[in-house]
Order: sequence, then C-alpha cells, then structure tokens
Amino acid sequence: MTNTKPTIQPHPYSDPSGWCAAIADPQLTQHGPPVRVPNPNGATSWLVTRYGDVRTVLSDRRFGRAPTARLQPPQVCPARLSRVTQLATFDPPEHGRLRGLVSEAFSVARSAAWRTRVQRLLDNRLDRLVADGISADLVRQVIDPLSLALLAEAFGIPVADRSRVVGWSRAHHSTAMPVGEFHDKMDALTSYFDALVARRRRRPADDVISQALHLRDLRGQEITDDEIAAICAGVFATGFFALTGQCQISVHALLTHPDELAELRANPELLPGAVEELLRYAPLIKGPLRVRYVFEDLDVGGRMIHAGDLVAPSVSAAGFDPEVFSDPYRLDICRRPVPNLAFGFGTHYCLAAPLGRIVLTAIVSSLIERFPQLRLAVTDEALRWVFDWRLRRLERLPVSW
Repeated sequence: MTNTKPTIQPHPYSDPSGWCAAIADPQLTQHGPPVRVPNPNGATSWLVTRYGDVRTVLSDRRFGRAPTARLQPPQVCPARLSRVTQLATFDPPEHGRLRGLVSEAFSVARSAAWRTRVQRLLDNRLDRLVADGISADLVRQVIDPLSLALLAEAFGIPVADRSRVVGWSRAHHSTAMPVGEFHDKMDALTSYFDALVARRRRRPADDVISQALHLRDLRGQEITDDEIAAICAGVFATGFFALTGQCQISVHALLTHPDELAELRANPELLPGAVEELLRYAPLIKGPLRVRYVFEDLDVGGRMIHAGDLVAPSVSAAGFDPEVFSDPYRLDICRRPVPNLAFGFGTHYCLAAPLGRIVLTAIVSSLIERFPQLRLAVTDEALRWVFDWRLRRLERLPVSW
C-alpha cells in the first residue's frame, strides 16, 4: 500500500477535442493508482482509471452517490441537480425501490419484443434512404429519429409532443445554459411526465409508465406518482442522448476502420462480439462518471482513500487498460472476451443496457446487409463533434453508398 501524498494532476479531459485522443491522454495510458484531479470549482476528487479499480468503485457499497447530492453541484460535476436526476443520486435500498418499477420494462426478458419494435422502425428509416438516393446523413435521417421514436413509443409520448420533450431534455445535459432557463426546462419536462402519469392512471396503455403504475399498485409499494414521473423523465432524458450518441460514434468507428468493416461484412457471425468491442473502443462518455462519496477509509489500487473524499471512476479509461485489453488502442472486432464497462457496473448499471445493445446491433447489421458500399461522404476531419457535459455525439454523419 502506498501512502505517499500524490501530486495533483491536471484534469485529463479538460480539452474537448477529438474523441479517442481525449482517452489516449499520456496520464491514462499508465493506468496507475488513483490520482487527485481538480473539480470545476477547484476542489479535488480521486480519478480512477484502471479497469479493476473502476469496477470496485462502481460495485462496492463503501462508495455512494447520495451524499454528493447535498454538495453544491460544481463540487461534483458541471451539471445541475433536479427532479430528473433523483434516481442517479440515490443509494440502496432507496435506489432499488424506485429503479425496480422501470427496470422490468427494459429487461433482457422483454428483448424479443424490443427487437421486433426496433427492426420495424429501423427498416422504415432505411427504406426511405434507398428511395431518396445514394447519400444521406445517418444522424439526422436514421439514428436520431430512430432513437426518439423508440423511446417516445416506450413512454407513450405522442408524435406531436416529441420535439418539445427532446428540447427540454437537452437542458439535462447542458453546462452552459443559464440557471433560470435550465430550471424552466427541467420543470417543463417533469410537468409533462406528471401529466403522462396522471393520464395513464386513468387510461392504462402498453408503455413503461402504465407498467410502472401497475407494478406499484400490485406490490403495494409506497412510491408516489411524482416519483414515477421523475424516474421516467430521467430515463427518457438520459436514454435518448445516450442511445443516439453511442450508435453514432460506434458507426463512425466502423466507417473509419475499413479493414474491420470488411471483416464484419465477410463474417456477420462476429457481430455480437463486434458490438461489445465498439462499446469499448468508442466510448460515449467523455471523462469520469458522476463522483462517488467515500464512506470509510479504504485502499483503492494501492492508494489510501479517506472517508469523505470524492472518487471519480472513468469507464472510458478502464476500457483501454492494457492489463485487461491487449493493444487497447486498436479496434479489433475479433477481440474476445470484451468485458467492457460501457453501461456501468453494480448498483447503477444502466437499466436500458439490453435495449442499447439491441439497437446498436440492429443498426450495424442492417447497414452492413443493405449498404455493402457504405462509406463516409466527407473526410473524417470535416466531421464536427458535439459535447454535452459528459456525452459525445456527432452533429452529422454524411455517408454514401
């Protein structure tokens, strides 16, 4: 165990340029013990980058989120807190009490139903591309509208309301929006979901909210309509931008690695493993996850961390740990196994992870099958990356075939 006081390092994700370049910071290629890094307000947290250490922080209950909700947001991350974030800031058992109602709608057991819905929506989008010509913007014509339609159907959001709901949800990820505007949009989003819950209480339908209400009443759980509305608003606001962003950057990674794309075309049976490799190699999250509060003194990767400290685990960096992944900065669709942490680990494991894998698999599979000559229509340098707090996405992804 090392007790030498470490030097505080500059935050390795302060420069929002590039995507793999941000992960390949020299500090992180060493994947050493946790290091202190400054938070936006000048306080510090422990940045954890090694795969095993990140898994420990995400799964060990000696690290928690609930105390961080009482801190001023800049101590934790640039994002602000609201009703929409409440599930993300709870620890067990409160977290499990609320999460259970919604998680069953996205479970592996319901994958067959999700797969059918995803493929139907995707086929409609791709049919339009074929009818329209020989080029398209995959972000605006396929991935964004597919993700929105899928999640909107899941929560029973009418077509006429979807653009407004996405507009409000964008505030959830903004770090530059004025405080007043942020709260106005978050209030509008939660009020909309309050109304959806009330509507489904009167007239149930085949959607996530109706199922949550049914399970709550069936089990006699003490969960309010307001809590269900806040949870669903948070899942939608996070889920849409995470789903569309991950699909965008994964497809981009394939298109910029023609040898791997050709290998996958020739051997489609590699697809399940290729999806896991894309999730590892093309991480959605830029920088560490929401910080955890340390409840007691403990050793993490040879470094003594004290009760009351903050720890920032980076699943993106963990995916490039050379002790777990050989030649980690190479995209290798034949890599096995690929124990990526793209959807987190432990208590706060992404409840929509099964859906995310289904959507990404369907998109990659359908593009390979239907567009054998698919390629970028512009240079890679011409693409514009957009960063919303921790999430990365593309403004456009022009392709031709």
